Order: sequence, then structure tokens, then C-alpha cells
Amino acid sequence: MHTCTPKRSPLSYKAYKARKYIATFDWNFHLDLPSATSKSGNEITSRRYNQRTQQWNVRTVKQNKTFDYIPLLIARMLLARVEDNDLVARNVSLNESDPRLVAPTIAAKPPPSSKELLARKSRFLVPSKHAKSTSGQDLGEMLSNE
Repeated sequence: MHTCTPKRSPLSYKAYKARKYIATFDWNFHLDLPSATSKSGNEITSRRYNQRTQQWNVRTVKQNKTFDYIPLLIARMLLARVEDNDLVARNVSLNESDPRLVAPTIAAKPPPSSKELLARKSRFLVPSKHAKSTSGQDLGEMLSNE
């Protein structure tokens, strides 16, 4: 059974931030894991060949992760919900970093209408007397009429 989210599935901003927070908790909780030891009490090491440097490297194997922080995290979420007096379906203002507050385009001015854009002449169009447009009208005739 595949339980993790595929990489290409779109997430809402809230879900993205929640995943980032959980990843941060996991990283911080497992940052200083002690070295794994064998039954005889020796540190377990592993070797790996680095293709870029073309040398063998040795690293110390760490103990397996434990997820002891998850019950504490769930308890804090439930406590926050119990202590919250407002309804779940209430209006909540957006955070300043929420991308929904960003403009829909990166342009500093509003976009012109599609008709205006179509009416503009292309800077790439270099008409000749014998060229035909896509509509079949002779471009040379168009220039002479202008």
C-alpha cells in the first residue's frame, strides 16, 4: 500500500505549509540520532563510492527513526481545538504570505483586451509584395491600401 502523496499532485497552500511544518518537526526531532551499534557494541559503519571524486567514503550508520513526537503533536492539535471557542466554519483572514494575495500576473499594469492585442502589428512581420497572409489576402495589397 502506497501511503505517501505523489510528487506531482497539486496541494493547497495550507496543505503545503502543513507538510513543511511536519517535515521540520521530523528533521529537528531526528537531528542528533545516536550511532547504531552492533550486538558486540561496535559502531556500525557503511562505505559508499563517490563517482564525482572517485573515492570511497565511510559514514556512521544512525539508529532507526522513532516517531515519539506524533502523539504529542496530535494532543496539542486536539487541545487547541478544544480551547477554540469559535466555529470551525468561520471566516479567517489570509496570512500575508498566502499566494492568493499575490497579483494574478507579474505585469505592473493591467492587461489590454484580446481585441487590442490582435489589432497590434507584429514586429516580426516583414511583408513582401508576393507574401500571402494566413487569410489569403495579399500582404502587398494591405500595405498599399494603408
